[in-house]
Amino acid sequence: MLGKVSFLVVLLSVLVLCVYAQSPKPARPMCRRGEAFTECGSSCTEPKCKSRNMICPAVCGPGCFCKEGYARNPKGVCVPRFMCAYINYVPQ
Repeated sequence: MLGKVSFLVVLLSVLVLCVYAQSPKPARPMCRRGEAFTECGSSCTEPKCKSRNMICPAVCGPGCFCKEGYARNPKGVCVPRFMCAYINYVPQ
């Protein structure tokens, strides 16, 4: 009886692993203008128009972050750094 239960547990585990391995990977999100997708980024270390002295944890995750030369403005949009002076600027 114990042998049958063990066999069923192993069989179910193998089936779950097979289904998980064949499930499609999530597609990369479409990033907005001025952003690029990265597997290891942090909104804490991302350049911002308004400089904030924050202590950032050494943790990263996938997502859309401002490209090189861009900074996130108070509206949450990545703009060219030279446009940070224009607080309400949102690229068209």
